[in-house]
Amino acid sequence: MYNQLLSCTSQPNKPSSALSALSASALLAPSLLGLINVLVDKGIFSTTPSGPNPGGTPKHLHLTPTHSNLRTLLAQDTSLIRSLPNTCKWLESNGWILMAEPYNQVKIISILATTALYSKLAEMKNAVLAMAFLLEADVMDQISSSLADAIMTKTMGRLSDLVKKLGTMAKFLTANNAQRAESTLTLKLTSETLAGVFSLLDAMASKFANPPQQPIAPPTWASIAKTSASPQPATVHSHQTSTPAYALSTNNKICVQQHVICNVCTVLIKFNPMNDSAPTNPSLTGTSKLWNALNKTLKTLDDKQTSLNQGKDREIEVTMPKTHAIGLEIINSSVYLAEFDTADSADRFRHYVTEHWEVINDIFGNSLDIMDKTFNLIVRFVPCKGPFDPDNFNSLHTIELENSLPSMSITSALWLKNPDLRSPKQSVASLKITCNNPKTTNNMIHGQIFICS
Repeated sequence: MYNQLLSCTSQPNKPSSALSALSASALLAPSLLGLINVLVDKGIFSTTPSGPNPGGTPKHLHLTPTHSNLRTLLAQDTSLIRSLPNTCKWLESNGWILMAEPYNQVKIISILATTALYSKLAEMKNAVLAMAFLLEADVMDQISSSLADAIMTKTMGRLSDLVKKLGTMAKFLTANNAQRAESTLTLKLTSETLAGVFSLLDAMASKFANPPQQPIAPPTWASIAKTSASPQPATVHSHQTSTPAYALSTNNKICVQQHVICNVCTVLIKFNPMNDSAPTNPSLTGTSKLWNALNKTLKTLDDKQTSLNQGKDREIEVTMPKTHAIGLEIINSSVYLAEFDTADSADRFRHYVTEHWEVINDIFGNSLDIMDKTFNLIVRFVPCKGPFDPDNFNSLHTIELENSLPSMSITSALWLKNPDLRSPKQSVASLKITCNNPKTTNNMIHGQIFICS
């Protein structure tokens, strides 16, 4: 409303008088204090405090009506100024306001002062009413501005709280999104792990569905006889350059090795039970006493063997030999089986029986004898019409030479079938070969055997 008043312009009817009035107002009443002084000088206002006169009778008291009463009085009044539009028209018609001149407090005071100095009572009344309307409009504008500022401040405060809450919500959503991203990555890794597990399970299931094939059993003599071709003349040592047709399986090789180790560590001890000095208690207690006596005697012989070695060369440190029997078992009434801790112990025992037989005889009797172990081998398709004769020592020695076997390792050979019972047309037969050590027998089994015809 106040801004509307600022834009009010007029074409004054009396420009000379208006300009003189404005000039006078600018010189005489630049402020509200000047206006009050002018009104006092005119006798309109008095600076004397109000109160009872000396006679005790109070002066006339001006009661200020309320705003609604003022509106009613203005509506009933016959003056030209009754509202704010009338005020603008009256000020423009009387030349109080020039073009583009603001309705500020200085202007209002100037108009009031000029009216008080130069105007008549009716004109002064109209001017005062006009200024009252202008001041009311200014007050309303200020109240509106204050209300607008208060509303804006309140709104901004509420909006700031809302912005803070929105910021907190945005942070929460950001953290939630990050947590969901981590959960997504974790689920991805878990799915990859499960995929690997499923692939492993599929591989295991395929293995269970297709079990491995059973190993092929080693060939028998019957299968060899069916699949073998007729014997052809072979040159000397031809078996050393060719691969065996029927090699032993891994399990059979391990079994053979175990038997070899066991055989080289055992010794058969034969005695005459009728001898007066032979063992007479075949029970476990008697065998245990005999075993302890054997180990005690072997320790004494080991000590003597060590001292002899030291006597020959005192500067050389010699390790004391150890011959120890880990077990002794009676096979029948005249044979004991002694098992030693190592193959060297078994060989040393055989040496002690030969070199110190009188000491060993005190344990097993005077008729003690070491039995050679024999290992039998059946050889098929041996030519039987040639010069080979198993009863001839030279023929056995020829087998050893042609097959690179140790000398004297084949102790005997025998035809399984009596030669007198053969058919006249029979050209091959089966031969039983006896060896005195397992190594020779295993070499003959593992490789090809050449027997000259």
